[in-house]
Amino acid sequence: MRLPFTVHKSKCRAIPLFLLLIALLVHSAVILNLSPASGRPFQKYLSGAEKLISGDLPSERISDFSPLYLQYHVLLNKVFKNPVPPAFGSNILLISLSAMFLFMTLRFFFPFLISLAGYLIFLFSPEILIYEKVMEPEPFQIFFITAMIYFLFRYYKSQKSLLNRNLVLSGIFLALTLLTRSNLFFLVILIPVWLYFYSKRAGSKQIDLRALSSFVIPSIAAILLIILMNVINTGSFSFYYQNPGYILFEGNNPNSTGQSAIYPPLVDDMAYEYTGEPDVHHQIYRDFARSITGNDLSIKEVNSFWSKKALNFIVDHPFRFVKNSILKLHYFFHDYRRHDVIEANDYDSKLKGSGLPLFPFWILSALALSGMIIGIKRYPEFFPLYIVVLIQLGVLLAGYVSSRQRVSVIVVLIFFSCLSLELILKKPKLIPVLLIVIVIGVPSLLIRNDRMQEEDFLWGVYGRSAELWNEARMERDKFNFEKAREFAAGSLILTPWLDEGKRPSGLYFGKKGFSSYSLTYIVDPGKFTFSQKLNYAILLLNSDKLDESEKILEDLEKRGFTFKRDFDHSSQPSYYLGIIKMKRGDSEEALECFKTALHKTPGSPFALSRLFALTGEKQYLKKLERYFDRIDSSYLIGRAFFDLKMYHSSVKYLSYVREKLPEYRRGNILYAVALAGSGDLINSYNIYTEVLKKRGEPVMFESQTIRIFRSRVEKQPDNGIAHYYLGLIYEQYGLYREALKSLLESEKLMEKTEIISKRIKELRKKIGSDQNIRNNGQHL
Repeated sequence: MRLPFTVHKSKCRAIPLFLLLIALLVHSAVILNLSPASGRPFQKYLSGAEKLISGDLPSERISDFSPLYLQYHVLLNKVFKNPVPPAFGSNILLISLSAMFLFMTLRFFFPFLISLAGYLIFLFSPEILIYEKVMEPEPFQIFFITAMIYFLFRYYKSQKSLLNRNLVLSGIFLALTLLTRSNLFFLVILIPVWLYFYSKRAGSKQIDLRALSSFVIPSIAAILLIILMNVINTGSFSFYYQNPGYILFEGNNPNSTGQSAIYPPLVDDMAYEYTGEPDVHHQIYRDFARSITGNDLSIKEVNSFWSKKALNFIVDHPFRFVKNSILKLHYFFHDYRRHDVIEANDYDSKLKGSGLPLFPFWILSALALSGMIIGIKRYPEFFPLYIVVLIQLGVLLAGYVSSRQRVSVIVVLIFFSCLSLELILKKPKLIPVLLIVIVIGVPSLLIRNDRMQEEDFLWGVYGRSAELWNEARMERDKFNFEKAREFAAGSLILTPWLDEGKRPSGLYFGKKGFSSYSLTYIVDPGKFTFSQKLNYAILLLNSDKLDESEKILEDLEKRGFTFKRDFDHSSQPSYYLGIIKMKRGDSEEALECFKTALHKTPGSPFALSRLFALTGEKQYLKKLERYFDRIDSSYLIGRAFFDLKMYHSSVKYLSYVREKLPEYRRGNILYAVALAGSGDLINSYNIYTEVLKKRGEPVMFESQTIRIFRSRVEKQPDNGIAHYYLGLIYEQYGLYREALKSLLESEKLMEKTEIISKRIKELRKKIGSDQNIRNNGQHL
């Protein structure tokens, strides 16, 4: 039956071009008005292309990027003085073309108004707009997938004279898809199978085989090109790139819940030591695996190293894997957008307040799920669409789900949503049924669970904390010390678990320490959310206000809110309760708390390290090294022993970290302080002075560090260099009077140098600028 609003095809040949123009105008207006909070676009491919052109990008690092998209940026850098505007322009063009191709694909199956509805859903999809602005390969992949599907169905619906041309074009776009992202590799096999068995347009088997060849050859050429690229750049004979072993680990390690990429703690922390490297985690993964094994592992072997860690955890905890897979499936269809690029989160926030008629993803998701069920009767015809979604979904279930990875198959979800719309218009009596389905789907597709609320909270606090940290340093450099202390305290309040990395150098926070000082800025904790309460409890714990912290943590434990603190610390209140028990010297109760945390988060490296330090049982150590790398394991165990004041045991594990990561600042400082605790003040001093020569902040372990350098001066009172370093340490902690005294003594014992004279002059200026020092000495 022909619907009354169907537009005859002979009357709408110009409509696709008109819709292309509309898409170009709308998306240009939106995209050009979106700007990241940092004022500059995402740097990965811009930086990678610049380094490749200059010869500063190691050949094996090329495999960390999308081959086609990286080379495209190389071309832009060579042709344009400023490659950013043309990069954004090409994204707008490709997304607009995708909208046009989507509309034309829908017209093969649906009447005009339904096809137009699908076009408008795409045009005002927030995820499309967000990742059109982010300089990642997604706009390319969206276009190639949409064009591949269009020409595939055009062949399916076309006359025989167009047979090979359409299949060749579809095959070319599939090949370009593989060169952009390798996720859809299995389409090279499955689509020809579909064509062979279900295409009814070919005249004979011989023509079918010829047509299949015309489709497959471009993809085979792309795969051979990828293999050649890998052989040349990495020495590995493989058809994949961008390290699937890392992705498997990031989505299936004990800290992961499948909602985002979760790195090992030190792999993530070490990124701050690799300045100027684009997407440096890829390189750190390799450095860790090679350092641990002592072998020059190939990229293929490094991928295997990390994937085995994930598989170990899956084998030991299959029910956890099943549970996380269900969660990933839920995240894939849920309205929540989990971004793994900070600029994308900025764009998302701006779009929400833009007033644009953005189409909610949960409605699209509900319609698409209904459409997939409706379309099962016609699965031979829609087989390519089903397998595109299922392959991408399978990749995400094997790894992790984020909005960026989901966006590439939105065109297929829109197609299936149009199936639902068509059924409604053909059979209006089904509207109440579909509305019931959508209403039932609201809780599962729209309402945010605890982890999603935590994710929103963490995006906000991480970004604002970083801003306050930078503002604190700027105010400090202007000698506005009171304001600098206020900003630093605000930064710590937002991310108190980073207390050792959030104290800027050159600021004094009183005898009770940075965390206690920051508590004075807390206002009305009674109104805190669950996420804020956990932060507050951690800040109280770090300030040694154990009773207050314990009360909050016990309440959080009873309420059962599910926290999501994947990178830096445990998600379980019981873990912090264990630390409180440890501080009180109650090892038995601490042990029970850590066991509870481990039960709730199987394989947690934080709980396992504490349990091993408390019990010495090898089972905890074996599990830690079975699920994570030995460097992370050694650091966490060393820290656990350090907190127990078992310094000799701490040194044993931290020495391995120093051996493998000699440039890791925080690890070196912890090792130096542990050495001092074990009585080895000489090596402690020597290691710490190495750290001072490289970088001055952030600062930590104030009393222990000052003790190390005072000890050297006490043993060598005539050593001018010892006095100089003690002065540097005092200055790092904002103890300017003591720093000045030490530097004057250093100048007296050594020949007068410009460096010391300049620092003395600056210290006198700081003392004159700091109101608290002038009025109250060093006491706040």
